[in-house]
Amino acid sequence: MGEMVNDLLASLKAHLQDKMVDSVPAEYLAMLAYKDSAGADRVLMPSLIKVGRLQDDPTRLNPDPRVPSSHIAIQVQDPADMSDGWKHSVASSVDSSATNLSLHIGYPYEIGGSRRWWRRFKVSFKVFFIYSDQNEDEATRLAQLFRALLEEYCESKRPDNLHGWQCGGMIDTLGETAMEAHVAKSHCVELGGPEDDYIWEGGVWIQVLTQRE
Repeated sequence: MGEMVNDLLASLKAHLQDKMVDSVPAEYLAMLAYKDSAGADRVLMPSLIKVGRLQDDPTRLNPDPRVPSSHIAIQVQDPADMSDGWKHSVASSVDSSATNLSLHIGYPYEIGGSRRWWRRFKVSFKVFFIYSDQNEDEATRLAQLFRALLEEYCESKRPDNLHGWQCGGMIDTLGETAMEAHVAKSHCVELGGPEDDYIWEGGVWIQVLTQRE
């Protein structure tokens, strides 16, 4: 059970690193563009993508103060919500512990011993527009775009989402196979900050349907 979760964490981190840093899709480069306080053209990218809780100073992840400090943290379940609402759970059409996304799952147990699960994760992000000199409208636009791209990238890759996460077909040594990933909910809010500086944070909650033989 734990191995599939670890495999999904590593796969999602690599996927986000590719799409948000190493090979940003060309159609999004212009959308993510901004000018820094010196007037130079830049593209908003996360300074750090990691699995687990951030332990560094979130305002100093980029050594250049003209670049907004931003990070993405990928975590198992939701550390801020220890209720049953976002725990791993057996998947069925009557699963009441979280969003079933109008999918017809069927019976969680099948003849021969197979079982379907929801493996759940939260992808959190925070962007500090402290020294980079964006006005409030520009900071809002960039933060909401950050959220929208995470929603796209964390869904399964399919014909109408070519930049999605190719997690379907992953199988661990215990016989658990990933089938498809879905974003169940998200948020993006502005936090308090120094006058004329802006901090935004958000999150995307993902559940991956798996099958264990």
